[in-house]
Amino acid sequence: MRAAVMDLGTNSFKLLVAQGGEGGVLFIQDVQEVVRLGDGLALTGRFSDASMERALETLGDFLERCEDMQVDVVMAVGTMGFRRASNGEELLAAIRDRFGLQVRIISGEEEAELSFQACGGEGPRVVADVGGGSTELVFGDDGIRGAVSVEVGALFLTDRFLDPSRIPSKDQLDMALLEARRSVREGVAKLPGPLPPDLWGVGGTFTTLASVALGLERYDQDRVHRLSIPVQEVERQLWLYASMTGEERKTIRGMHPKRAHVALGGAVAALAVIRELGAQGVTISARGLRHALMLRLMGDRGL
Repeated sequence: MRAAVMDLGTNSFKLLVAQGGEGGVLFIQDVQEVVRLGDGLALTGRFSDASMERALETLGDFLERCEDMQVDVVMAVGTMGFRRASNGEELLAAIRDRFGLQVRIISGEEEAELSFQACGGEGPRVVADVGGGSTELVFGDDGIRGAVSVEVGALFLTDRFLDPSRIPSKDQLDMALLEARRSVREGVAKLPGPLPPDLWGVGGTFTTLASVALGLERYDQDRVHRLSIPVQEVERQLWLYASMTGEERKTIRGMHPKRAHVALGGAVAALAVIRELGAQGVTISARGLRHALMLRLMGDRGL
């Protein structure tokens, strides 16, 4: 069986295609597009018409890929943006009408659990998934012991404090850092302690930090996966991004041009997680909730 999982995030849409059979599950295509569905969401509480049109266009492209690859089953899930937007149902209806695709909205807790399952790792650890609109935190070892979702993410912080069209002032950056640390601190307090120092990072914010740390000309999942980054490198990148506009960040080696506008917000959220957990750094996982959903989908079909 060939299946596809679509993760419709607040900033990026991701498509994973896999083949299941007697030999197990083989991931054969993993692509993502920066859609910026949540542009302005933190300020208006709504998806804009332009962002919804970008979402529909990207979904159309994804479904064409699925057709070309003769995919048998398609699963699509929505995350924080859909949970928060007052007109989220309007977009869901447009997706159903145009494509006949039913999108399932997952809770923050399920999103966190899927991220934990996907990233791997051994022993007691905390997994953080910094998305566009929220950050998921999960504590576990052989199983999950606690999970929480906090409303702070790369796009959320960008919209509220860090306009990418200009270099942020010290006050704006301080407010973003304070808000991120406050939100993460409240989330950490809900997890059963004591928490271990082993921190794993999932999602585009962390893979961007890894790609820039390595100075990659082209993204290389194999080099990024399981890379350990010290807190000093996260701080270095944060201050580098803060000295530039979003457009100027596109020139940074390892930076995907479409992530440049939210890179500073992501770095702020990542540093808040590291600091509030008292970690020395973070280990990067290039796998995310789409991989866990794919394995669950295949498992439900006995593959």
